[in-house]
Amino acid sequence: AARDERLAGQTPAELRAQWQAEQGHVNRWQQLELSAKHCRAISVQQATLTADVQQSEAAVTQQNATVVELREQHKALKEQVADKQKLLDQERRIQSLDAHRLALQAGEACPLCGAVEHPAIDAYQALDVSATASALQHKQNELEKLVTQGLAAASDLAASQAKQTERLKAQEKVVQQISQWQ
Repeated sequence: AARDERLAGQTPAELRAQWQAEQGHVNRWQQLELSAKHCRAISVQQATLTADVQQSEAAVTQQNATVVELREQHKALKEQVADKQKLLDQERRIQSLDAHRLALQAGEACPLCGAVEHPAIDAYQALDVSATASALQHKQNELEKLVTQGLAAASDLAASQAKQTERLKAQEKVVQQISQWQ
């Protein structure tokens, strides 16, 4: 009778079966707890990746705008360099005719064009080829700096786009893991 009270009216085999069933429940609870922990970790990872992707998209957009702006500046500066080069070439040509200008006499016909009046002589003598050459050099230096900036910006943009692609792939992988758990 004392033995039956200790066993609550169950046989040792019944108690063993009940104990094994409870052990199975404990194991399932442990597995569920582990699965929940894994799901929480994946959810945190997804939230982090989502924030990273949004920040990366903003950075890529900003860098892309910078590259576009630098290209526009490059185009404008390149035109300025071409204009300065053309002006310098014209001034050099005018200066190369200096000997002919010095031989001109008021009221006499020009040996090159036949004109009797020579109103632009003073303006031609005032040309400063070295100032134009200096301005051209300055613009060329600006253009070189801008090209360097543009190359660096394009490189940064390409690197950011590559990182963005990696983050998107990682995010897709996490989404697939989440869908497997559901």
